[in-house]
Amino acid sequence: MYIFFSFLLILIFSFFIFNFQNYYKFKKTKNELFKKNININPDDFLNLKDNKIINDIKNNLNEYYYPLKFNYSIKNFKSLLMKYNTHEDISYKKTPILSIVIPIYNGEKDLLYGLLSIETQQEKNIEIIYIDDHSIDNTINLIKEVQKIDKRIVLFENKKNKGNLYTRCFGINKAKGKYIISFDHDDIYINKNLFNILLNIAEKNKLDILNFEYANLYKKHIYFDKKFKKPKYNKIINNKELRKSKNILTRKDYSFFTWDKLIKRNIYLKALKLIENDYLNIYMNQGEDICISSCLFKIANNFMKIKLFGHCYIHSKFQSSVVINQIDKLNYLNQSKIDKYVNSFFESEKLLYKISENSKEEKSYVIKRLIEILKTNRFVKKIKNEYTKNLVLEVCSIFSKSKFINNKNKKIINKFIRKFKKINKINYRRN
Repeated sequence: MYIFFSFLLILIFSFFIFNFQNYYKFKKTKNELFKKNININPDDFLNLKDNKIINDIKNNLNEYYYPLKFNYSIKNFKSLLMKYNTHEDISYKKTPILSIVIPIYNGEKDLLYGLLSIETQQEKNIEIIYIDDHSIDNTINLIKEVQKIDKRIVLFENKKNKGNLYTRCFGINKAKGKYIISFDHDDIYINKNLFNILLNIAEKNKLDILNFEYANLYKKHIYFDKKFKKPKYNKIINNKELRKSKNILTRKDYSFFTWDKLIKRNIYLKALKLIENDYLNIYMNQGEDICISSCLFKIANNFMKIKLFGHCYIHSKFQSSVVINQIDKLNYLNQSKIDKYVNSFFESEKLLYKISENSKEEKSYVIKRLIEILKTNRFVKKIKNEYTKNLVLEVCSIFSKSKFINNKNKKIINKFIRKFKKINKINYRRN
């Protein structure tokens, strides 16, 4: 009896020690992540030394972001609007020159920031399109409340949660402006004359895509990306150079985001035809930008980038997009987020492979993107959704059978398939 209780005591003690170690490891990792957050990889960020740019950004943040941040309410939002001579009943009968397309899901706690930065813009002939992706908070009621103030705001509602790709494409199809800017509801604009400047440059140079710069804000620290290392400012890039897939997929020369670009609506609509009706049937909550941008770069006749900081990406305390970029942190997301992220990645890979041209150069960049992820073994475990499991195997099968894949990468994919099936208890035969 004494031996039994001693053994039981050892088991209980071991259990607590094991869990304490895991908790401490998680807590330490989480705290380090929160401390660094967007500056996880210092090589991807730089400290810009242009004091004028820094001061302009800080002045705008202090003028209309922080006052709302520290008193986030519809009442304060309305009072701040009065400073910018924004009439309570803004309505334009003529066709808007610009449409701002804003997919939104559960955004009641931060949508007013972005909206205020749009309202402060000097260009008023715009429409603001919100597409609610079946939010379960008070987002819709809040948007309807601000619609009473600004008649330029249009609201569409998804009957069920369909993901960012569908929601963004839906908004683009509904836009009426000559130009479109995509916008994430929880970010802000940091230049009150941004729309005017972009429209003037685009019209003067007859541009299809006009790319501008952006800053990153975490707490009160401003960072600047240097992922895209060699920007060619104020140079018009023609279609032949632009359509090379390496420009987007290697992430070196051109940004693959949609929210840092002014784009002609007719170019957007032509680009979406490359996706066909795929966006209606697939759920993609992340990675939709790279798919849409790949289509845009194939369709556009020209492109220009300017050194104008207009957008500010607001980094929250705990972003899944930051966490999942670190291999070991996927375990700390809940099961639903894991499945949705894995699903989004493989849907984007499938779509990118489909829209890429039938050449070795084009296909190889998409294959390389998949191989880099598979090598991490990030997606082997923690998949519960049956659709996602089948999608992973379908995409891997498509790539392994591609005539553009070499034997080395084919072996990596086949090895992953075997391991994935075994861990997820899917019946399989050994080759």
